[in-house]
Amino acid sequence: MVAPERQSPTGDGLMVLLVDRHALFLAALSKVIAENREAEVEITTSSEQALEMLAERPVDLIICELRSEPVAGPELVTRARQLNPTIRGVLLADPEDAEALVEALSSGAVGFFTKDASPEEFLEGIEAVLAGHFVVGRNVVRSTPDDAASIN
Repeated sequence: MVAPERQSPTGDGLMVLLVDRHALFLAALSKVIAENREAEVEITTSSEQALEMLAERPVDLIICELRSEPVAGPELVTRARQLNPTIRGVLLADPEDAEALVEALSSGAVGFFTKDASPEEFLEGIEAVLAGHFVVGRNVVRSTPDDAASIN
């Protein structure tokens, strides 16, 4: 079941900001989102530039790399939520950094995925995030220690 489309604060549709150090990954992720959801997608390789963009216009969803630079992903999501408490944040990490995603559960992000998630899993997770749910990707769950699994 597809969640109802969340509208941006401007009423112009969903506004998504993608932040990753790798331009090629950004281009691919942007295409996956644009082909599956009506959304305006902005991309940047700099988390500092992302903060400037967030200050200039409303964004509904920020999807950022855990190791974004110069501001790391968890801090970027925290700052984004200070600027706009309704923004939804999703963190992405390389598969070998899945445990670091678990450590970022308290960042204010509501979605956590490794970059090797299938497009279907990722898009399903984004829909759940936009519907107000907290989502942890399968590969992140596999790396979650038993004591961290009970974190809300």
